[in-house]
Amino acid sequence: MMMRAAKLIGLSAALGLLALAVGNSGLAQKTLTVCASGCSFTRIQDAINAAGEGDTIQVRAGTYTENLRITKALSVIGEAKERVVLVGTVAILATRLVSLS
Repeated sequence: MMMRAAKLIGLSAALGLLALAVGNSGLAQKTLTVCASGCSFTRIQDAINAAGEGDTIQVRAGTYTENLRITKALSVIGEAKERVVLVGTVAILATRLVSLS
């Protein structure tokens, strides 16, 4: 019984170390924020260009006049559909997952 418990503890520790290694592999996702002022970006396309694979772009309230071109896997999330207006087009050219909401 003690041997079985020791094996389970060892397996749990190994899985925990594996999770840490994968989590620190440089693939950490980041969130970029877009708004009229006070954010890292004032244009959605600039945030898209700066984003890495799997990143999230949060768009705060406002009207954005631009044509978006998405060529990588990422999520673009608006604050609320009544508060974020995009005047323009969206071209999704990625073959991977793209999420717009």
